[in-house]
Amino acid sequence: MKSTSCGKTRAYLVAIRLLPLVLSSPLVFACSAKSNNKPIEGPTQAKGLQEEQGNTPEVEIGLSISGSVAVATITNNTATSLLFHSAVQVLDGSGNDVVTPIVGPDATVGAGATSSPFSITIPTLPDGYHEVMLTVLATNPLTGIEVGASGADHLKVLGGVTTVITQAEWYHESGANVAVPHID
Repeated sequence: MKSTSCGKTRAYLVAIRLLPLVLSSPLVFACSAKSNNKPIEGPTQAKGLQEEQGNTPEVEIGLSISGSVAVATITNNTATSLLFHSAVQVLDGSGNDVVTPIVGPDATVGAGATSSPFSITIPTLPDGYHEVMLTVLATNPLTGIEVGASGADHLKVLGGVTTVITQAEWYHESGANVAVPHID
């Protein structure tokens, strides 16, 4: 991907390139995240299915949020060194962007290696329930195939105070679980 001097343009270019990857492989993305949310005991259902099938995700993300900083690592389970581009989206319960997507740093990760931790600052958020989603994407230079992963943590902001919450708390308290009828 070409680098531009305009951060907004680069953010949108990364978001546009990452969106088809996110939408085309929800199972892989759901199983690639490692979160610090506490109540999860054992692998997610999607990761469990991959492990039962003997598959290892090509890319895994370790993600934790502390205050206004997301700290992440990328594990490259492929046989090739890859240059990953990263972006963070902060979404509300309806999947709408709360802030403009944030372009993170690029990270080169060797074959079978895990990156050094890197951080992305999250801007001040309005009160409410937010999903902070990190997505990473790389193109394998040998095959031309894009590989990537995304992971999410969840926040509750009340009176300007940010608290990390579990996915279950976010799901039940944010209204994300409420079905809205489609009206033509």
